[in-house]
Amino acid sequence: MKKFTSAIVCLACLCALITSCDTGAYNADPINNLSTKPNPIYNKITMNASINNVYWTASPDPVAHLINAGGAGITFTLTGSYGNDTLANYLDSTSARKAIAIAIYNYKGPGTYVLNKSGIATYVYDTSSNPSLSGQVVISSDDGLYVSGTYNFSTKKYTINNGNFYAPRY
Repeated sequence: MKKFTSAIVCLACLCALITSCDTGAYNADPINNLSTKPNPIYNKITMNASINNVYWTASPDPVAHLINAGGAGITFTLTGSYGNDTLANYLDSTSARKAIAIAIYNYKGPGTYVLNKSGIATYVYDTSSNPSLSGQVVISSDDGLYVSGTYNFSTKKYTINNGNFYAPRY
């Protein structure tokens, strides 16, 4: 009887293990499929854009933050950068520090935010800061863990378009 009970318990545990496995779809490519369920193995956190028709991607990964600004509401920030601040980078424009920072004031979740009205974006090249003159950010998904969307904006010297992101939210 003891062996039979042990076999039933083992079988029950095995059934529980099999039925508890998640077989739902996951997102291995957030650029083309902005699912709110990332693939835990191939998580593609990204932020990229075309800057004056040259492809750019953030490395290390971008991050998004919500900041409670008291009576001014919630501010959403997204930052991504690439490159280092070294003397060699000042001499080599291909590895110079490049960063995009986006701030949305009075953030309300997914939707379209017009820059220079509801927020601002800045493109930083080395030590030069280039604030947006116009553009928009579209938040397509915000599940509290990850945020995704698209962006484009222009500065006096740069045009940033085809931007998209999928970033962890802190």
